[in-house]
Amino acid sequence: MRALLGIAILLIVIWAVARIVGFVAGAMLNLLWIVALVLLVIWLVGFITGRNRV
Repeated sequence: MRALLGIAILLIVIWAVARIVGFVAGAMLNLLWIVALVLLVIWLVGFITGRNRV
């Protein structure tokens, strides 16, 4: 009976860690999209104004 309790607690801990890791990974993916869009806008502004010509 004690082993079953230990397994249940271990599974709950693994589930909680997986939820936290999933949340952090999702937040990082959203940040990557935001950074990509900001860099695209900066590049477009430079392209339109002709500042990136060497």
